Amino acid sequence: HGALDWRFLGQRDWPGGFALLGAVERKSWIASRTDGADAKFLLRGHGAFWREAARDPVLAGMMRAALLTIDGEPAAFSFDLETGATSYAIANSYDPAFAKHSPGKLLYWRNLVEARGRGVDVVDWGAGDSGYKQVIGAVEGPAMRDWLLVRPGWAARTARLLSPAWRRSGQRG
Repeated sequence: HGALDWRFLGQRDWPGGFALLGAVERKSWIASRTDGADAKFLLRGHGAFWREAARDPVLAGMMRAALLTIDGEPAAFSFDLETGATSYAIANSYDPAFAKHSPGKLLYWRNLVEARGRGVDVVDWGAGDSGYKQVIGAVEGPAMRDWLLVRPGWAARTARLLSPAWRRSGQRG
């Protein structure tokens, strides 16, 4: 497919680095199978949020990304927030043209080695696992529960009226 390049982005790479991550998202499932609203780095998704957050030097210093390019074109990324010795996985994606080569897993292994070199001891990959997290060493953490809190008054009455529909949707709580 071409020449591989593994890059690790940090504080000095924002906001420009988000365009590279967005280039991967434009080719990924999030753009082809959804309306792209949940994309983290596309401007039509949450891209404006991350670009604005990167203006704060403290937040920008916590932002890390691993990026795989193939022949200079972004092919896979992993974006994390680091706080001390803990790294929180926020988003990762890859170009499906390279799916059979598992670019995300290959990239994340390198990302783990790089993070370890910076003193990261714990990686929180968040809830859920389609299988790839276990392969790279994740263990199941505590159960997670979502709560919807609403102010008393009309908002609470409306939420109570909608609760049967919520339950029918397969959600619990």
